[in-house]
Amino acid sequence: MHADTTADRLIHALGLQPHPEGGYFRETYRSNENVRCSDGRVRSASTAIYYLLRGSDYSAWHRIRSDELWHFHAGTPLDVHVLTADGRRPACHASPWQSA
Repeated sequence: MHADTTADRLIHALGLQPHPEGGYFRETYRSNENVRCSDGRVRSASTAIYYLLRGSDYSAWHRIRSDELWHFHAGTPLDVHVLTADGRRPACHASPWQSA
C-alpha cells in the first residue's frame, strides 16, 4: 500500500479491490432481474459499483454495452474520452458534468 493517503483510506474503508481495467472497485448492488443482450448474452439488468482512480491510475479503453450513471463523490475532476464508430474522439470534460 502507498503512503497513508485519502485514497488509501477509502480503498480500505470501502473494501475496494483492483479493477481489471485500472483503479479500484467494489460492487454494491446487483439486480435479481436479468436481460438478454443483442448478442445473446444474459446479464444483470442493473449493477452499481464504487470506483476509485488514484492520480497515477487510469481506466483502460473499454467498450460500454450498457447505460452508465456516475456519481462524483470526491477528488479531482476527470475527462471521459469516447471513440465513436466513425472514428471521432469527443471528450466529455469535467466542468460541464461534474460541477452540478
